[in-house]
Amino acid sequence: MRDDVNPIAVLFGILLCILLLPIALVMGAGVLIYKYWEKCEKEAAKRRAEEEKQERIEFAAAVAEATSQVCNPKDHSFYLAADAREMFTTQELLAGRVYAVTIVGKYFYNPANSHSETWVPVDSFHCVDRFGNFTEPYDGMRIDGKPVPKDQYHQYREDRAAHHYQLHLDGTGAKVSFALRCPNARPFRGGVFVKLEALPEKARSPAAEERETTRRAANEAHQGELQRKVASWLLLAKTLSNWGDDEFRVAAAKRYTDAFLDERGQIASGYIAFHSKDAEVARFLRENHPKEYAALTGRLATYLIAEREDVTPRPRRRRPTTAEVQGRIGRREATAAQDELVAMDAAMTGYNKKVASLRAKGIADQDDIENLIGTPADAVSAARLRLEAGKGGSNVALTKLG
Repeated sequence: MRDDVNPIAVLFGILLCILLLPIALVMGAGVLIYKYWEKCEKEAAKRRAEEEKQERIEFAAAVAEATSQVCNPKDHSFYLAADAREMFTTQELLAGRVYAVTIVGKYFYNPANSHSETWVPVDSFHCVDRFGNFTEPYDGMRIDGKPVPKDQYHQYREDRAAHHYQLHLDGTGAKVSFALRCPNARPFRGGVFVKLEALPEKARSPAAEERETTRRAANEAHQGELQRKVASWLLLAKTLSNWGDDEFRVAAAKRYTDAFLDERGQIASGYIAFHSKDAEVARFLRENHPKEYAALTGRLATYLIAEREDVTPRPRRRRPTTAEVQGRIGRREATAAQDELVAMDAAMTGYNKKVASLRAKGIADQDDIENLIGTPADAVSAARLRLEAGKGGSNVALTKLG
């Protein structure tokens, strides 16, 4: 060793090299890690570019397919983006006509955010499941602001493989709006194509068929109720068959003129109630069952005959002579006396039968018998009262017709 070498400086240099070596190693490792990260980033960017290119190719193919199937300058068709904005038809849909609505195509949306690398395909009515199949329904398509019911769009045509759907729409005389909402309002790319085409005038949609079925069922129920009412009125007409006979009505009007005139309000109210409450039944009976209808309305016809009979001049009746009046009074008194004798005899006969019956049962005491059935005088008094009541009711010459 040379004499001019400072051992302290040598020792310091060795220590400095020992300290700087780890730093150099760390820096070298950092450079290697950075180069590796940069390489991975380039490869990831390349993969993203390839995926985006593939997605653009798929979307372009979907658009081309949709355009080839739907877009036609002669048809009413338009492109509908998945931005939830309404697109209206250029013209009003004719009321009463049915239109075939065809929806074709798919678009892509980002389920996370705009910086995510994942873009998921979705069509007008289905999202993809975890296996990539279009099996998850969603209500993104809106017509006139309302989601399309599931049973409405696949009732006619549903091709999930081609993302082709067709439904029928009833024209209301107004324009119709279409809107497509992306699931969860996420960022999206693209949209679908919509075409409307008027079907022949005889075509009917399920809604129209349902309305027709409802109308037909209501009509059948109404006809059933009408037939039930008609059957009940026909049954009543059988009990009033005499009132359908012209001769009977004329005879009844002449015989009971005053009675029919007294029943004027009741007859008129019954006729009005029948033709106002059951007007359809009355019209049906008049057109299809004229005889039964005549029987049901016979009281009014008889009343009208009675009115004419009442105003028709009648020959003056001869006044009875005094002898005739006295003869009638004498006959009435004789009849009354005879009736009283017959009634008394019948009362006593009945009383004696009751007494015999009680004695046959072992009741022999006269007081006990009178306590049970009364005295003979009581039986005679009861018979006389019944006779007087019978005289008051037996002179009624007319029974009211119901």
